[in-house]
Amino acid sequence: MVFMGFTSAVESVFSYHYGSGNIEMRKKVYRLSMIWNLVLGAAVMILFFFLRKPAVGIFFTPGTEFYDIAQYGYLLSMPACLFVGVNIFGSGLFTAFSNGLVSGLLSFIRTFVVLTACLYGLTALWSGTGLWLAWPAAEALSLVVTLLTLHHYRGCYEYA
Repeated sequence: MVFMGFTSAVESVFSYHYGSGNIEMRKKVYRLSMIWNLVLGAAVMILFFFLRKPAVGIFFTPGTEFYDIAQYGYLLSMPACLFVGVNIFGSGLFTAFSNGLVSGLLSFIRTFVVLTACLYGLTALWSGTGLWLAWPAAEALSLVVTLLTLHHYRGCYEYA
């Protein structure tokens, strides 16, 4: 996905400027990366909105009940695109700073702990609708964890 590619590309830039001690460039690249992840998230969500019918049409015949359910679920899950980029970037940033523990924890919390809890919890509460809402809910909750972690380490790595 576009967010993983962006993060992979910018990791080496952070590593270089961290190793060279260039604090101003770390701050600049961090600020631009956060902005770009939000812009890309909104762009992907808009793109997915306009491509929803052909995308769902690949798997289900238009006009069927399955097609309608998938369309509904697709729309419910799209807001996750707004948060996923920042979450992936947060984990990748700590990889760039050679802090694999924090990077791995952010990834594990996002993709296993929070997502699993949302899948079980929201499905128990709202059945199928909860299932579709699990991904955006998990990304939103993970965003809180990611932002708190980024805030906590900002002085250590001097990127903000």
